[in-house]
Formats: sequence, C-alpha cells, structure tokens
Amino acid sequence: MMGIDKDMKEKRERNRLMLKWRKQGKTIKEIAEFFGVSYYACRDIIKRVGGELEGRDFIRELIREHFNHTCQNQKCGRIWKKGKRRFDIHHFGGGHWESREYTGDIITDVYEGRISLFCHKCHLNLPEHRETMSKAKSGIIISNEAITS
Repeated sequence: MMGIDKDMKEKRERNRLMLKWRKQGKTIKEIAEFFGVSYYACRDIIKRVGGELEGRDFIRELIREHFNHTCQNQKCGRIWKKGKRRFDIHHFGGGHWESREYTGDIITDVYEGRISLFCHKCHLNLPEHRETMSKAKSGIIISNEAITS
C-alpha cells in the first residue's frame, strides 16, 4: 500500500505542476510533450486539477482514470470513447443507496475491489441491478425510500 500512496502523491504533484505551467502561459502541447502524455490526457488533467470537476464528479473521474476507462467485466472489456456516455461506477457491498456515498478511503476501496467500473450495459446486467429493475417493473418499488427501507 505504501507504493500506491507514493505513486498517487507523485501524480498529484505532476498534475499541480501541469496546471501551474498552463497558468503561466505554456501550451497544452508543450506540457504534454514534457511529461510524455497525450495532448488530450494533459488537457483533461488540467481541467480536473483546475477545479472544473469537484466533489463526487471529481472522484468518479479519478476512478474512471484508474481503470483506464475500460469496462471491468472480463467478458466485455469495452473501452470508453470520447463523446459517448461515461462508464458507470459500481459500489460492491452494502445496500444500493448506502454504498453510493464516497466516505472513507476511495483508493483502498478501489484496490480492495469494493468499487469498479462498468459500461452501462454490463452495469445494468449485474444481479443486484437486475433484481431492483424487476421489482420496479412489478410495482414493488415505488421510490428511493422503498429501496433503503
């Protein structure tokens, strides 16, 4: 776990430096070439670090990046394409609504398998979602309160 923390700190420092250089007037192309990343990856990092994404959206994007925007269903492996619907974050364990809260250590949750990334089709085909949808179709679930009770 120590190596993971060190890697994350190094990435955060690199990302802050990218934003600093951009604010100083360097082009995204120059910054990307210096760090050996694509223009688009550099642009997205600068947007994220620059505060365009925050809170839950920021954390979700970090999780998507961790999984390289790739569906974690072994039978699928679909890669997200820019301009298409973003892949879904799935929280294993606990009730459906309780598990959606980002409390505690997200990095640990990802590495211990409590959070994963799925394309929309695979996410909806997970057993817990299929069960919820079938209950909703039959009228058993009327609102979100019915799920949590």
